[in-house]
Amino acid sequence: MRKFLLILIVIGFVFTGCDDKSDKNNSNNKTTLTIINSTDFNGVQPYYGDIDFGMLSRGQKVTKEVEAGINYVNIMFTHRPVASEILEHTSFYEMADVVVCTEKEDTILTIINNSTIIFLGGDTGYLDAGGAKTGTLKSIFDAYIEYQRILGQ
Repeated sequence: MRKFLLILIVIGFVFTGCDDKSDKNNSNNKTTLTIINSTDFNGVQPYYGDIDFGMLSRGQKVTKEVEAGINYVNIMFTHRPVASEILEHTSFYEMADVVVCTEKEDTILTIINNSTIIFLGGDTGYLDAGGAKTGTLKSIFDAYIEYQRILGQ
């Protein structure tokens, strides 16, 4: 009888000691997406649908409220000539993997150098100069920076 009572007490502690997973992950019960720039680059500007996460520096993370569902993350590259307020040569890329945001949870997306991206549109001069339509973020970004350097000469 003592063993049975001891087992009931232990089970009671186990069930009362468990955290509510939804409260632990997202205390506001909102559907959010956190994007982290873990690339070697400053100036990665991601969009989830029409939600702009802003220009992210290396190591920076931004959390925004989003609608639950499946969507792609788009990344915008821009070139701003020195001493100019006008953005030139804007190109849009889409990450190859979809992001699934679950209702009332925080989803975390880490963008890395090896993230695969696909050209969506924008500055076609980059492609005319031998730029790739698909590749890792690092390979595309390095080629895009080289293209901008050549334009500046």
